[in-house]
Amino acid sequence: MRVCVWGAGTIGQGVARRLVMEPHVSELHWINRDPKVEGFVHDLKHGLMFSPSCHEVRSYRTKDSDFARARIATQRSELVILTLGKPVPEGGTRADLYPGNRALFRELVIPALSGFGGIVLVVSNPVELLARLVQREGELEARRVIGLGTLVETARARAALADHLSPARPARDIELAAVGTHDEHAVLQPLSDFGLDDAERDTILEAVRKEMINGAKRVKKNALATQHPIVEAAAAVIRAVANDAHALLPVASLAPDDPDGLYWSVPCIVSARGIIGQRPELLTPAVVTAMAPGVQAMRRVLQSHPN
Repeated sequence: MRVCVWGAGTIGQGVARRLVMEPHVSELHWINRDPKVEGFVHDLKHGLMFSPSCHEVRSYRTKDSDFARARIATQRSELVILTLGKPVPEGGTRADLYPGNRALFRELVIPALSGFGGIVLVVSNPVELLARLVQREGELEARRVIGLGTLVETARARAALADHLSPARPARDIELAAVGTHDEHAVLQPLSDFGLDDAERDTILEAVRKEMINGAKRVKKNALATQHPIVEAAAAVIRAVANDAHALLPVASLAPDDPDGLYWSVPCIVSARGIIGQRPELLTPAVVTAMAPGVQAMRRVLQSHPN
């Protein structure tokens, strides 16, 4: 599978390094505005003898005549992963990034994706609003534009819950999903009772939700950036596409019948054709109600930046 990564920041680097070691990736095309991507690509090439199937890594810049090559590389790819854009500023929110990252996407990404027939995975923030932008302005099939959404919150929440359970269980076996929006409004949807009574479960889930929201801040305090759960969440989506796995993942997708065409996260079935189904019936009425503040926050961002 030919994969294109757009962006060479912390997450873009992590995703690119992860992909060259995936057995389903044969070519990696890496696009960035800054020339540093050329050095990163040389580094990956030097390690290709250890790759199970990747045999080609190429770099492209989005300036001058090289942008035409970047667009061709994008169109030739079967999967495009968007990680470009500014990070969340200290003391700011993901929503603060929307005007600047929207302008960047309109300048570079959307023209390059015009007529694209593959799958787009949006990792850049605010992920739901940028997935919406790519789908609408790129005039792409909704099922082929996937936002990473609350898959990252799900990973953090499962890790936190695993720490509370006795006997211990690995995070991968925890039946719990975060849904809604990729921000402080994310909501937990338990998919089992974990062998706990109602009172104990509610107390533990409240502690888990706080860890889900605040865990990344603690990581950034010591490590400057959180990377591993984001990269692995992206890899999980990519594997589902590459293997036509029909995997059930809480990713951001176009909400049916939403008047603003918003994206938000519910459990979705992800395959080689993109999102082939949503499973809202897995959400309790209380969880659906609790998702409303995050959805309304997105609408306010759109109202503040209508053009």
